[in-house]
Amino acid sequence: MTTSSLSSVQALQPGAEIWVIPPPAESAWAARIDWYLNFQISRGLASKPSSRSSVIEKLLSNIKWTLPLDFKVDHASLLIAPMGRVPANWILIPEAWNNEEHLLRQLKDLKSAKIRIFPPAGVSVDRLIRSALADDMTVEIVSQTER
Repeated sequence: MTTSSLSSVQALQPGAEIWVIPPPAESAWAARIDWYLNFQISRGLASKPSSRSSVIEKLLSNIKWTLPLDFKVDHASLLIAPMGRVPANWILIPEAWNNEEHLLRQLKDLKSAKIRIFPPAGVSVDRLIRSALADDMTVEIVSQTER
């Protein structure tokens, strides 16, 4: 595994397949990237899954058939395909930065060789980097201050 630090000048340059950023409210970088993405991050974080209609609920009760309750996730990670708006294939907004195991699992599942992390203020990514990431993965850390 290779790690490197990037300055604010290098942060938005091509190079990494996946960018991992916090919600826009927690980082100036995230707010700027959200603007480049036409506010897809803000809209994605604000969307709520729809619930089943009363007609379907009534039909289910009439035929005495049950389905699991509505799919509800209080806090879920958000994965966005920027489609050329920024030089990355994917933007990942993790559900929580303090749940390193979950974040590591997501990064491993995405199977990317090069990841750029924009950590929120006050969050250290040292433990994340030292954790069990694949040996052939490159991790770039962007400084928390933007020019």
